[in-house]
Amino acid sequence: MKKLCGIFFIACFLFSGCATKRIIDESGNIEMYVMVYDYENKGLQGTHIFIDDKETGTTDIYGRYVLALKEGKTYHIRIEKNEYEAAEQSFVFEPMYVLYFQIGNAAQLLRLAENAMDKGGYEEALGFLDRSIKLDEVRIDAVYLKAVAYYKTGLYEDALDVLETLLPLIKNKNLIEDLQKQMSLLSGISGGNV
Repeated sequence: MKKLCGIFFIACFLFSGCATKRIIDESGNIEMYVMVYDYENKGLQGTHIFIDDKETGTTDIYGRYVLALKEGKTYHIRIEKNEYEAAEQSFVFEPMYVLYFQIGNAAQLLRLAENAMDKGGYEEALGFLDRSIKLDEVRIDAVYLKAVAYYKTGLYEDALDVLETLLPLIKNKNLIEDLQKQMSLLSGISGGNV
């Protein structure tokens, strides 16, 4: 008799623990996760979540947010966090899916540009640098690397123009002016301000 009760108890436990439970809120919506990470795979707390241009909340300390929407309907999501790139996309709400976003700040994009330049990917680096500068326009290191990347891709005049934008941002203007002269000589360009 004890064996029969034990087998019945184990069977009940196994069969009851295997069911997948859908979480449905009081309005009949089903839940789905949004996960927001940076380029170092750290969850981004406080990221604002907008569904169809209406803010619905912010992510928790792990970068998670739970959406409760109607299954099968198409929505537009936008995520925003101060000092990070925004991201957006349309999606069909499916409770078994997770919306995963990876966004970067100016420093992370600069590191991606440096890694690309180390491998000779100057055009790829220019894309990361433009995105970094868009987030932080006075980031001198990103602006300088953009000039270097332009120079390395043969866009000498663009390199000199970018260096010109650095002049108001730095104290020792002689360094930039000397670099402009060297670039002009190496590229064979006679610069107007150089």
